[in-house]
Amino acid sequence: MIEPPKKTWELMGKCVSPPLGIAQLAAVLERENIDVDLVDCNASGLGWVGLERTIEESQPGIVGASAITPFFPQALRTMRIAKEVNPDIRTVNGGPHPTFDASETLMENPGIDIVARGEGERTIVDLVRCLDNGGD
Repeated sequence: MIEPPKKTWELMGKCVSPPLGIAQLAAVLERENIDVDLVDCNASGLGWVGLERTIEESQPGIVGASAITPFFPQALRTMRIAKEVNPDIRTVNGGPHPTFDASETLMENPGIDIVARGEGERTIVDLVRCLDNGGD
């Protein structure tokens, strides 16, 4: 689960909100004994090069990022980086932007393999288990 590098959003003042959504999804996976890494680029001071190195070192099977519309480009860049590191990494995008624009999100962004709509806590465990078992 990745929170991409972001600049502060003027609506939020000088703060970058902690990634509570992906933190909650990581907790759901941990509760089900599924290994998960949570990478918060802002809290860790990781830029795009550092994120690419992190993905290269960890070689995840799945990379997930959430996106509200103003930060969708950063989530998309995260997916592209994951695919450049290893085209076999399955990329999952969730959050408000893809929830309300799922078809267009998938059709216009080949770096995204899967869109998770709605409440990810209801689907993340099934999704990870399906992919781990070679499902589609």
